[in-house]
Order: sequence, then structure tokens, then C-alpha cells
Amino acid sequence: MGSLVARRLKAEGCREIVVVNGRTMGTPEVAVALANADIIVTSTGASDFVLTNENIGAAMLPRPNRPLFIVDIAVPRGLRSRRPH
Repeated sequence: MGSLVARRLKAEGCREIVVVNGRTMGTPEVAVALANADIIVTSTGASDFVLTNENIGAAMLPRPNRPLFIVDIAVPRGLRSRRPH
């Protein structure tokens, strides 16, 4: 799935694509990677959430007026978001 997304983004004109695959990142590293991105596409088989309110919030601090588009194509989802129960 990741390679399909990368090929499509390149075909649509993305200038830089960064792929993080099979590497463990600590919370500060994730926040830096997220802060530098415009689009995040995640598809992971991780047993726990990879993107959390905490690391997304930390990533948004240095970019208050720059949106971050996140698409989670994993089944089940790997993105934890605040949602009312």
C-alpha cells in the first residue's frame, strides 16, 4: 500500500517523499518528522497506536498556521484521535 501511495504522490507532483519503514522512533523524533510534513499516510501493523494526540500536538506547535493532512489506510486504524464515546 505504501509504495502505491508514494508512486501516486510522485505522479501528482510531490517534490519530496520520506518513507519511514521498519524503524522505531521516539516521541521527539516523531514530532519532528510530523512537523516537517504536509501529508502523512500511515499503514502499519503495529500493536499500539503510532500517531497520538500528544505527538501530533507537539508537531503542530511550530506550525500553527500550516495544516497537516493525515490519512490512515491501515486496517484496523493506527491513529488514535479524540472522539466522544
